[in-house]
Amino acid sequence: MKKNMNRVTGICLGVIDMKKSLQFYRDKLGFKTDETGDNPDMVFFCTPGTKLELYPLDLLAKDIDPGNPPAPVPASEG
Repeated sequence: MKKNMNRVTGICLGVIDMKKSLQFYRDKLGFKTDETGDNPDMVFFCTPGTKLELYPLDLLAKDIDPGNPPAPVPASEG
């Protein structure tokens, strides 16, 4: 039997405001995490299957290309 290799096991979201993002995902949506602080460096949520992480957007951009990080694109409103 062929092993399925096309599976997403983690999603890292780059966030501009960690405190507000944590409040949204943990406190409003109810995602579970071991994080007890209000403004951590990064957050992992205890989701079944695919894991969700919040990470600072500026650091994520530098991680993608340290010499030429992509510019953040504002989220559209509406």
